[in-house]
Amino acid sequence: MNFKQKLGYMCIGCLFTIAGYILASLGGGDTTHAQQKEQVIDKIVCRELEVVNKKGKRIIYMGDFVKDGGWMQIYNGEGYPIVTINPDLGSGRVSVRNKKGKTLVDIKDFYPLTGSGGSIELYNKHGLSDVQIVSQGSGGVVSVLQNKDHGKGGVFLSTSPRVFGGGYVAITDNNGNPVVRMYQNREHGIGGVVSILDQNKKSVIEMFVDEMGNGTIQTRKGVWRTH
Repeated sequence: MNFKQKLGYMCIGCLFTIAGYILASLGGGDTTHAQQKEQVIDKIVCRELEVVNKKGKRIIYMGDFVKDGGWMQIYNGEGYPIVTINPDLGSGRVSVRNKKGKTLVDIKDFYPLTGSGGSIELYNKHGLSDVQIVSQGSGGVVSVLQNKDHGKGGVFLSTSPRVFGGGYVAITDNNGNPVVRMYQNREHGIGGVVSILDQNKKSVIEMFVDEMGNGTIQTRKGVWRTH
């Protein structure tokens, strides 16, 4: 093969290469260019949306909820829903769960029918509420419960002026009945009151500041006695 023949074949090869490049460009075959420029979609309308990972497992789901509300769940790698966002009687609700799908935190409207206050509940590993924080519009309430054995004993705190005229603290037994109460002294208008209650929820011992500003202890056995 002489030099002219080699040159002719090289020219033909170059022409085929150029033609292939042009055809690929016109047909959208430029992979590098396509990777560098992402397609932007202004709006997506659908009834359900599901996102899966490389193994085909669902990790995000969005769809219709009861009574035409929205619903969204985020899953972990084991397929358990760990975050849920959904309506609750017309109000919003967010639930956070552990890796096995048990609720740990619940954020919602505590009074969904009136919309008068939000709440945050914290749950233990038994699925029972340990801590509850509630807004009542005119004040907040915090309940700390000992729920391991399904009891309700714990501490109840309130800043609502509707409860004893100010701050209020109660220690309760496993049935939820108060055994110790602390609150503002409404009778004398000064100081505070510590009250110890019996099994019938009646105060039997009280410590308070009297109208003269003196510390006072009262006990009741039929009638009140001052010490």
